[in-house]
Amino acid sequence: MFESLLASPVHLALVLFICAVSGCAQGMTGFGFGIVAMSLLPLAMEARTAGILVILLTALVTVKTFHAHWREFRVDRIRGLLAGAAIGAVIGSFFLVKTDPVVFRKSLGGVLLALALYDLFFARRRKLRCPSWLGFPLGTLSGALAGAFNMGGPPAVVYLYSQGWPRASVIASLQVTFFVALVIRLLMVALSGHATHDVLGLSLLSALPCLVGLWVGAKLSSKISHEQFQMMISIIILLVSVKYLFG
Repeated sequence: MFESLLASPVHLALVLFICAVSGCAQGMTGFGFGIVAMSLLPLAMEARTAGILVILLTALVTVKTFHAHWREFRVDRIRGLLAGAAIGAVIGSFFLVKTDPVVFRKSLGGVLLALALYDLFFARRRKLRCPSWLGFPLGTLSGALAGAFNMGGPPAVVYLYSQGWPRASVIASLQVTFFVALVIRLLMVALSGHATHDVLGLSLLSALPCLVGLWVGAKLSSKISHEQFQMMISIIILLVSVKYLFG
């Protein structure tokens, strides 16, 4: 099973482990599943296939995370962000299904490198304050990154955390933003024919590790420094990005 996706049972075990780690990152912070998964899964499988697998798993992770914070959600706060995410997701999803696999892998490496460098050297030095009118353009960028690479978190995170809202409200708003882009990605991938039976089967098999990771991350959330955890993840992403760009 999954011979068309994975070279060996070792690769399957690696995929399941990566899904658990990605779920743990999501459980701790409320975001990060897509970035961690897309950083590591191409080590075990073709990058574009990894992108499609992560789309399917993100649906599970997003709904589960939103369920824990839905009472704090207010749609009137993020209309611009949602509209931008929808438009950007169309653009990014088109890139995902149409781009040559080698170009996709190199592009993934470039995006990962930029995100890692930003997080390591700029994100903590200055807390940005984003006016409300930036919701639409940042939502568009978030949707495009989500559609292409399942990494729509950073622009939306920067915008939402700069608003001064309660953390639970931010996390709920993030999940809805991700879900809007997710629905569009699912439609684009389904229409392209890339969602094969093997990919669907692997996503079902990976669901349990994701859920376990979410549970563990939620338990560790109050016991581990988020900043230290995020720095460790950023260093790993930086190293992996170099491999995708030059390997």
